[in-house]
Amino acid sequence: MADRIPPHNSEAERSALGAILLRAGDALPDVMEYVNGDSFYDPNHKEIFEAIKHLYDKGRVIDSITLCNELKSRGTLKTVGGAGYVSGLAAEVPSTSNAGEYAKIINEKAILRSLINVSNDVITQSYDGKQDTLKILDDAEKAIFEIGQGNQKKDFSYIGEVLIENIHNIDEAANAEGIVGLETGFKRLDEMTGGLQKSTLNIVAARPGMGKTALALNIAKYAAGRKKKSVLIFSLEMSKEELGSRILSMEASVESQKIKTGDVDENDWDRLNKAIDDLSDAKLAIDETAAISIMEMKNKCRRMKSTNGLDLVIVDYLQLMEGEGENRQQEVSKLSRSLKLMAKEMDCPFIVLSQLSRGPEQRTDKRPLLSDLRESGSIEQDADIVIFLYNDQYYNGDESEKPGITELNIAKHRSGPVGTIDLAWVGRYTKFSDIG
Repeated sequence: MADRIPPHNSEAERSALGAILLRAGDALPDVMEYVNGDSFYDPNHKEIFEAIKHLYDKGRVIDSITLCNELKSRGTLKTVGGAGYVSGLAAEVPSTSNAGEYAKIINEKAILRSLINVSNDVITQSYDGKQDTLKILDDAEKAIFEIGQGNQKKDFSYIGEVLIENIHNIDEAANAEGIVGLETGFKRLDEMTGGLQKSTLNIVAARPGMGKTALALNIAKYAAGRKKKSVLIFSLEMSKEELGSRILSMEASVESQKIKTGDVDENDWDRLNKAIDDLSDAKLAIDETAAISIMEMKNKCRRMKSTNGLDLVIVDYLQLMEGEGENRQQEVSKLSRSLKLMAKEMDCPFIVLSQLSRGPEQRTDKRPLLSDLRESGSIEQDADIVIFLYNDQYYNGDESEKPGITELNIAKHRSGPVGTIDLAWVGRYTKFSDIG
């Protein structure tokens, strides 16, 4: 296996270089669209390419004479085969107009060699056995992902192109009544946020019993069931069966207690079966790994994205994740930062549930504040949106001024307004709904 020659195409490499020479450098942009010096298998071809690029950058004429002179000044003319080899490149070109096609072939072979290098590294590390298995897996997936990303080149953009795209986005927003992100299913929340935007970290925080999981499941069910989006839920606290029961209850409007005890009548069964039919094709996946690490979560997100796409990720909840750090504050800080970076990599919104400290319990007004975010101030810093849940009836019972109402306080919004939204809480179905 060690004696096998890595993938390459010498003819394509020579033809690409020859086309550049015959077209006096005009073909270089076509070639550089797909390759750089490291894309060439033959080190002599790489040296010739780098010399051509240097001439081009200096605004010099590019032909066999100027190229040989440049290589001579570098002390590499003899190494690459001499003036005869350089002149011969131009004579071998089948068609100068196909320079870009030759570059594509070079690029394809370079990608294959990169994949072989990554695979060899994985084999070596696996036999060596010194590194953590999940670390090897994560490094391998990251390396392969970077090879793919590197092949999707992003060019600079002129302001005219940017502004045209802006106009397109404004038009889309106008046609969608301002909702350009992922819709949550709650009218006022969507109006204030414009929907959940790609690559954003959205924190939903509250004291226990306020309905964090219920709100997240409402959004997940709406996105996957009504809008046909691909949603992945990481449930570190509840089992997939518990989440399934909650989703059934809210979709079928059958009391959660009835589902738990099996005390359902014929009408309930009809509604449950319809709910199952309506959600059977939904791309809503649940992972119930306890104390999941960032590395494991990232691997599963990548797999979901590659197989079914990925439009929304929900984490329930942050403080149950496994992290690294000298103390819990550092752990949570690193976790929130890693989730923010993961949202950017996956190019979709993340909803991350978070517990609050006991701060609200010690105040007359129990409504949460940003300072109540448990264990790490970096949660507030990393988040694009922070939403606090508050149920006045939970604290004040029959004397509550807002019975059956949960307040959603958008306490931080990086790109929009803050404020409070009231939602109706239907406890027997574990769901929220718009008021009115």
